[in-house]
Amino acid sequence: MSAKAIRDMLIADYVGSGLPEGVKDKADKARELIEPLLDQCRVFRNRQDTGRFDASGALLMRFLAQKGVER
Repeated sequence: MSAKAIRDMLIADYVGSGLPEGVKDKADKARELIEPLLDQCRVFRNRQDTGRFDASGALLMRFLAQKGVER
């Protein structure tokens, strides 16, 4: 699956998950949030982008956002 297809699928999923009602262009807002996260999922070998993705980066970010900080 291409990077563009993965990005578009994640954006559609994020928009469908329920962005707040006050957001005017939900697809643009979702794209703004998804792009940096997608970059964290790219797989590199010897500093070369393989064109593949791994969900480990996203899982780590979710962990840090939800449980990584004690209150």
